[in-house]
Amino acid sequence: MRRMHLLPLMLLLAGCPGIYGDSVYGFRRNANLETMPSVDCVRESVRSTSGVATVDFQQSTGSRPLTWSGVQAADEVYNFSFGGPPGSHIGGALQITRNYKSEIRFEESGLSMGGPPPREQLDATRPIMESIESALAARCGLSTLPVQIRETCVSIDCKPGGKAS
Repeated sequence: MRRMHLLPLMLLLAGCPGIYGDSVYGFRRNANLETMPSVDCVRESVRSTSGVATVDFQQSTGSRPLTWSGVQAADEVYNFSFGGPPGSHIGGALQITRNYKSEIRFEESGLSMGGPPPREQLDATRPIMESIESALAARCGLSTLPVQIRETCVSIDCKPGGKAS
């Protein structure tokens, strides 16, 4: 299983396939949020999801946009990476970003650089992400999250059991 802790870089590269070729593969699931969930609630929701064995958390700052009114406050970025028990092929990342306009973006990913992630990882991780989304809806005040999620596949077939290249 490939564990990626470079979510912001991968998301940037995934958005620029014309520049970088097909160097990023996998899928991402995203939605806009109305409210910022508690970091502790997110961490516990991910940790308590069946199939998740490890959760790592990192808080950082993102870009500082330049607007007509000057340089704005840096984005607040909350990264959670998770994995399943050994041999489970479960591994992904979840990121919540709040910008200076208080817009909140939720994004999960199962991305890999340089080649498609193993099919087993895609098929094992996507249902876990759906379970995480349901847990966040039930526990963290994000009741509409599961219906807002939009999935994007990058250089792979996202159908379960599909071809990963």
